[in-house]
Amino acid sequence: MTGPSPITLDQTLAGLLTRGPVAPAVALAYAAQIAGELRDLHAEGGVHGHVSTTTALVGPAGVRLAPSLAYPGEHAAQRDVEAFGALLMELIGDCAADGPSGRARGPESVLPSAARLAERCKARPPARLLTMQQVYNEVRLLAVLARQYGMDRRPPAPAPERATPPADLAQERRTGWAISIWPWRH
Repeated sequence: MTGPSPITLDQTLAGLLTRGPVAPAVALAYAAQIAGELRDLHAEGGVHGHVSTTTALVGPAGVRLAPSLAYPGEHAAQRDVEAFGALLMELIGDCAADGPSGRARGPESVLPSAARLAERCKARPPARLLTMQQVYNEVRLLAVLARQYGMDRRPPAPAPERATPPADLAQERRTGWAISIWPWRH
């Protein structure tokens, strides 16, 4: 009888992110799935204790957390919230840093809002601490907005720059006449 196969890096969220960033809508959908799983775990009185991209397993149905190896009572639920904030920042990456500051609206507001949520997850007392239910509600809303705004597609690659045509060719295109000494171009 064989036991469960060991988890490889390719099956984790960390392995997926080594191949490049994921689309914002996908990143936020993954974050919502993890937040939902943590919310349910916390509602049952449990904690995970080791939330990170290396413990998040990617499969055909999305992403889920690997079983925790933490002992009951070993970690506080707030540690899961803080670790989720770090995971969220890893998922959205540098995209959020490029976003506008202030209160932007529309698609350009989604990633900066996710970055602000990640920072609030990592808050320490006396700041108001978030519960996983609050985090789940907010990240789920951001995931829905990202999908509605069409952020599930990568932006198209920029078109290659075209070389500037020689001056006489540009003149020929504008006037229909070439300024040249070559007889066959007249």
